[in-house]
Amino acid sequence: GILMIVEGEDGEVVALFADELLGQQETVIKGLSGWLKKSRGVSGYTILGHGEVGLILDIGEIVRLARSFPGKTA
Repeated sequence: GILMIVEGEDGEVVALFADELLGQQETVIKGLSGWLKKSRGVSGYTILGHGEVGLILDIGEIVRLARSFPGKTA
């Protein structure tokens, strides 16, 4: 796994654990619509070079969600 250190909008630093890091690229982010618009922790999507859809994660919201669970570790 990979441990990523990220800084939130408020300057708070958190560590996120991921199975894999696929890379970095510049992309056009499109807004969500329909039932996906209500998804917490996802702020948009993009079409990747090979035609697959990639979701854009909202790290701040993911951290807030993690803190809202009992027995939280965030």
